[in-house]
Amino acid sequence: MKYFFLLILGQFPLLLFAQDTLYFDRDWKQTTRDKHEFYRLLPMKRSGELVFIQDFYKNGRMQMQGYALASDEQFYVGDSYWYDEDGMDKELKQSVNKSSIKELVYYHPDGSLWQKIDYSSSGRKEKISVYLKNKVISTGLISEDNVLSGVFSPNAPQLYYDEIHIESNPMIDSADVLTDGEESLIDSAAVVVDGEEPTMVEPIPVIVSPAKVNYTEILYWSHGQKAREFTYGDYGSLIKSKYYSEKGQLIDEFSGNESGTSFTYYKRNGFAVAIKTKDVRTPGDDAVRIETEYNLKGQLTKRSTFREGELAEVILYDEGKQQSVQKYKDGEPFDGFFTNERWNKVTSYQLVNGQRVGKEETRNMETGDIFASGIYKDGEPFEGYFYTGEEDYLLLHYQNGKQDGVQQQFVDSESTRLQEEYEMKAGKRDGFRRIYRDGTVEFESEYRNDVPVSGTIVDDGAQSIYENGAIVKKIIFPEYNMDNPSSIENYSNNKMTSIEYFDFTISEDPQESYVGEYKDGKPFDGYFKSDTLIDNIQLISYYEQGTLKYKYSFELLEQLENYMHYTYDRKSEYVNGKIVNGPEYKLADRYAMITSHYESGKITAFDVNVFAMHYFNRIIFKYSNDKLSISEMTTPLRIVASVKDKNIVAELWKDDTLIKKSRGITMPEEGSRNSITRFYVDNQQIKKYIMAVDTLDEQIDEEDSNSLVSKLFYQFPVENNTDLENVFKRFYNNFNQEDLNRVFEMSINENFPINETNYLGDLQYDENAKAVMGLRIIQQPDNTVLVETIVNGKLKATNKFKSVAALLENDRAEIKKTGAQNVK
Repeated sequence: MKYFFLLILGQFPLLLFAQDTLYFDRDWKQTTRDKHEFYRLLPMKRSGELVFIQDFYKNGRMQMQGYALASDEQFYVGDSYWYDEDGMDKELKQSVNKSSIKELVYYHPDGSLWQKIDYSSSGRKEKISVYLKNKVISTGLISEDNVLSGVFSPNAPQLYYDEIHIESNPMIDSADVLTDGEESLIDSAAVVVDGEEPTMVEPIPVIVSPAKVNYTEILYWSHGQKAREFTYGDYGSLIKSKYYSEKGQLIDEFSGNESGTSFTYYKRNGFAVAIKTKDVRTPGDDAVRIETEYNLKGQLTKRSTFREGELAEVILYDEGKQQSVQKYKDGEPFDGFFTNERWNKVTSYQLVNGQRVGKEETRNMETGDIFASGIYKDGEPFEGYFYTGEEDYLLLHYQNGKQDGVQQQFVDSESTRLQEEYEMKAGKRDGFRRIYRDGTVEFESEYRNDVPVSGTIVDDGAQSIYENGAIVKKIIFPEYNMDNPSSIENYSNNKMTSIEYFDFTISEDPQESYVGEYKDGKPFDGYFKSDTLIDNIQLISYYEQGTLKYKYSFELLEQLENYMHYTYDRKSEYVNGKIVNGPEYKLADRYAMITSHYESGKITAFDVNVFAMHYFNRIIFKYSNDKLSISEMTTPLRIVASVKDKNIVAELWKDDTLIKKSRGITMPEEGSRNSITRFYVDNQQIKKYIMAVDTLDEQIDEEDSNSLVSKLFYQFPVENNTDLENVFKRFYNNFNQEDLNRVFEMSINENFPINETNYLGDLQYDENAKAVMGLRIIQQPDNTVLVETIVNGKLKATNKFKSVAALLENDRAEIKKTGAQNVK
C-alpha cells in the first residue's frame, strides 16, 4: 500500500499541472510556478450561483475546501475548511448559506463523499450527514430554535455564523468554473506522511439554547471505529463521556465532570488519525492530573503533571527520548530550561531555584535568526542583548550588569519599525534619544548623566522642550490625541511663567484659548485649572493681580460626555479668598460630592451628589422664605418643612399630592411594635433611645419607600424649636462628614442623645413587637456587657465583654462589623 501511494504521488504532478493552474506565494499573491507555495486548479466546479474552491499546498495536500459566490469571490457560503501541510484539520469558518443551493457537499482527500449539509430558508444548518466510504455514519438535526437531536460527528455545530468578507485569499474568476455535470479534479495525492506536530485549532464548543435537547457527538477513527462519544441531556448538559482504542475497545467512561482518562486527537475532516493528548485525572483534594502529548508519528513529546490544579512539572521529549525536565512552583516556571513564545519570537532561558541564570536567547520563529542573546548573573541581565515583548517591544543592551549603548523600542512584535531608541552609559541616559513616526525621526533630544539637556522629550502624553539643560516649554496632549494639545506651559529658569489652555470654553468670555500668568510660581493673572472633582473634572479659577476673583464650573450631568472640551457656564464670586455667591464643591467621601450654593456669603441650598458604577443620585436641600425643602433626583417624593406651634414639622409630598405629615415625638416603650432601640454610651453606661417607626402610605411604592428622602422624613419633627435655618445647618453638617451612611443614623434634633462617637448599634422590632434584626446590648449588674446578634428574628451570636471600657477600647468596631455582617 505504501508503494501504491508513492506511485500515485509520483505521477500526480504530471496530471495536475496539465490543467490550468493559478499559483500563489505565501501571502496569497499570484506568482509563477517556480515561486509558488499554494496552487488552485481551474476550472472550478459551479453549482448555481456558487463555486466550489479547493486550494492545495505545494506538496499536493489540500489546504482548503469550501464554497463562495461566483459573483463575489470574497463572500464565503456555508462551511469552509482549512488544513495544515500534513493534511490535518486546522480551522473551520461557518457562514450563512442564503444561496439557492440548499445542500452543500464536501469530500475526503481521496475524492469520496465526506458530508452533506442541508440549510433552511434562513441560511442556517438543519441537517448534517457524515459519510465514510460513501456510507452514512451519522446524521444530526438542528431545529429553527437551535434544538439539537441525533448524532453529530465529530461535534455539534456552532450557533454563531460568520458573514464577513475574507480579503486575504486569492480572487476567484467566475469564468474559470465548471458547471454541474462536468468532471471536477479531486486531490487523490493527499496521503498521510510523517511530519512535525501541526498547529491545531480545536472546534469551538457548541452553545446550546435553553431548550430541551438530547443528542450525541461521536468522533470516529479514520477506519470507522468509535474514538470518542459524548452524550448530552437537557439544556446541553454533558451526561457521559466514553473513549475507545483504535480496535474499538472501551478505554474509560465517566459521567459529567468526573475524573477519568480523556483524549484529544489529530483529525482529518473530523476523523481521528492519531492521539494528540492523553489526560489522566485522579479524584480527591490532592488530585493529580497528568497530560501527555504526542506528535503525529505517535512519539511522546511532552508530559505535564498538575497538582491541586497547578502545573508542577513538565518533561520534554525528542523522538520519544527524554530531553529536559521543567519544575514549576505555584504554577510558575521555577527550575529548568524554558521557552516563552511571544508573537513571532521565542525566548529560551534557564531558571535555577526561580532565578534566571546563564544564557538567554531570543529567535525569530519564522526565520530562525537570533534576535537577542545575553547572559544573566544573580538573576539580573548582565551582558549582551535582551528582548522584552510582553507589553513594550524592547531590545536592551547590558554591559557589566547595567544598561549601556543603544537601547531600542519597536512599534510591534515584528520588531522592524522603531518607535524609540536612546543611548545609555552605565545605567544612565547619556547621549541621543530619538522618537520615530512612520520610520522617520519626529523628535530628538540629548541627555547628560540622566538629565535632559536639549531637544524635545516625549513622555506620558507630553512634549517637553529643553534648551541648555533647562525646560522652556511643555506641550500637553489629551489621551489618544497627539495632534491637538490641551495646554502649553512656558518656563523660565525651570519655573513656570504661563500656561495656555485649549480644552475648555467659558460661556461668558468665549476665546480660542485661555492664558494664565504665574508670579513666583503662583497663579497671578488669568485663568487656571484647579480643584479636581469627580472623573478628573477641574474647576477654572480666575485671578487678577494675584487675587482670586471667580471660579467657573458647570452642571456635571449635562456634560459628562464632553470630556474632550467642557463649557463652563456657572460662576462663583470670591472676596478676600472666600466665596460670596455661586456654587462651591467638596468631596464628602469617595462616593459623594457636596455642592453648596451661596448668596451674599450665606448657604441657601446644597446638593448631595451620590455616584457609583452605573449609578447617580442627587438630594437637594433648599432653605428660603422660612421653608426647608428636600427633594431627590430619582423619586417624585419631596419634603417640605416649616414651623408650626413652636415645632418644626414636615410634610411628605409625591408630586402635588400630600402623603403624610410628621407626628410629634413620643418615647415608646422598649420592644413596642414597629420601633427601634438605639444603644449608645454615656459616662461608661449603656443607654437606650427608643424611636417609633412609621410605615409609609400605600400611595408610595416599594422603590420610593427605599428612597433617601423617605428615610430623611423620619428625622422630623423637631420639638421646642422654631429655628428652621438651624435645622438646615444641622442637615448640612451631618452630610459634610466622611461616612455618609451615618447620616441616616443621626438626628437633626438638638436633644437627640446619640452622635457619631457614642453610637453602638440598633435593634429593630416588627409590627408584632418581635425583635427581628440588629444588636441587643445589655449591661449586667457586674458591669460586664453582653452583645447579642439577631438576624431574621433568631439569635445568631453572643459576645461578652469585661466592661464598657473594654468594649469601647478594643472591640466596638469588631462588634459593629459582626452585627453588620449578620444583618446582611
